[in-house]
Amino acid sequence: MKGILISIPAHFNARHPIARIAICFFLLMVTGQWLYAQKTVTITGMVVDSTSLVAIPSVHISSTRTNKGTVVDAKGNFRITTVVFDTLVFTSIGYKTLQYLLLVDEEDILIRLTENVIILPELTTQSTRLQEKVYAERAKVVTPSLAEGIGSPFTYFSKKEKEKRTLIKVREENVRIRTYVEVVNDPEFKQGILADFSISEEEYHKILVKFNTVNRQAQYLSSESEIIEQLTAFFRIESRR
Repeated sequence: MKGILISIPAHFNARHPIARIAICFFLLMVTGQWLYAQKTVTITGMVVDSTSLVAIPSVHISSTRTNKGTVVDAKGNFRITTVVFDTLVFTSIGYKTLQYLLLVDEEDILIRLTENVIILPELTTQSTRLQEKVYAERAKVVTPSLAEGIGSPFTYFSKKEKEKRTLIKVREENVRIRTYVEVVNDPEFKQGILADFSISEEEYHKILVKFNTVNRQAQYLSSESEIIEQLTAFFRIESRR
């Protein structure tokens, strides 16, 4: 535990009973927070594509506080032991790196990775010379850090607190779409769709992406049978085109 420097006013009377109680309470609070930050937790979850919501295998996960790491299995599931207030870094070829801040002890989290689409510069020919079109640099996405997990309520409208609230909303949405994710990643459901409509796995993913775009509300259904019914009807229509 690192030393803590406390500035005490000159007129402060440490011998006063109330002052002693306040000092003890403060030290207990600081020690408790430090001990909680060292608490070992086991985090489990699933990594999926942000567009199709299909599981992504072989994603590498590393911890910024413990330097531990693991790899997502073939079904997109992972399990890692770390400490609270840690940041997990998810990396996979073809996807943007994602940093996930652990604010509390969490289980069964859903991680959605975004494809790293590279836009090649447009080339135009003029006589015998080539001119490269210049594109404006895109703004980088700011990921939460450790300090953003323990913000003060007095900074509610600060940039850090806004990012924290956005992160919480994403987590709440991930919980709501969990049933849908489990359905589209069910091997039996997928194989049934491929066999019934005689489509390839590539066509399956393309139709699934289209369904997620035009039927976004279906992702929030809690009934597996209703989700399967809507997906099957959509695949039947799209496979005939």
